[in-house]
Amino acid sequence: MPELWSQREDTGPPPSPNLGGMAYDSDRGVTVLSAFVKGTPTPPAQTWEWDGSSWVQVDDMGPQAAYLVYVPDKHACLACQNVGGKGTWERKDGLWTQLADTGPAYVAGMAYDTTRSRAVAVAFRPSAAIETWEWDGQAWTVVADTGPMIYQGSTITYDASNKVTVLYGGETSDTKTPTGDTWLWDGVRWKKASDMGPPARMYAGFAYDDNNKCASLFGGYTTGGQSADTWMWDGKLWHQVSDMGPMGRSHPALSYDSKRGRIVLFGGYDGKNYLGDTWEYFEHS
Repeated sequence: MPELWSQREDTGPPPSPNLGGMAYDSDRGVTVLSAFVKGTPTPPAQTWEWDGSSWVQVDDMGPQAAYLVYVPDKHACLACQNVGGKGTWERKDGLWTQLADTGPAYVAGMAYDTTRSRAVAVAFRPSAAIETWEWDGQAWTVVADTGPMIYQGSTITYDASNKVTVLYGGETSDTKTPTGDTWLWDGVRWKKASDMGPPARMYAGFAYDDNNKCASLFGGYTTGGQSADTWMWDGKLWHQVSDMGPMGRSHPALSYDSKRGRIVLFGGYDGKNYLGDTWEYFEHS
């Protein structure tokens, strides 16, 4: 059966740059979004949930503009705040709790390593390789300061089949241009895996598809503008799987709904406007 994008909703959370703030709660079967709400003074944070048919706002407190992952052994979402200061939060039993006010700043992406029970975050540094941080449930630790020379705009997800965190793209710290490199983090060191695949880009959406055992990538900003193509990384090679679906955009939030076997996409930026649409990528009969 072919896999295609289908638009599910055009209302819900406020259109905004979501900065990766979406994760799938496998215990409750909902996609959780930490919405970045623009305004002055800074408005309250918003937390929304998608059940596969509609969005519901469930909270107006918590982290503002945070990267989000789901921690299955804690039955909780973990958020790493990236705007308005450093901060680490946990959402459990319907409540946000701040766990720490220290940790990585200028985060480019976060993923959860289910094999080692660690959250992995990459933080960009001008004219230097990224910093790699890990959260063990109690504290953040810098575990590497060598690896990809990425300034900002990379995206990461955890490949459960191959037990590595996959990083793709971003803006290089030396030339300040988008890259098309793929890197793998095994918990000890970074290894460059490929520079063949999607055209170089930054601020793409990235999520691991358990059903297909592939990391799925959508959109991002290329030298030609906002991209609308879909690619999958199978652990060795990239394959383009679709160039039809959502309009071209950077900064989309992606996560994988394992119960329904669907990639969920929300929002992004089309070059002029922030978007508030919801799409799903799945097999059609």
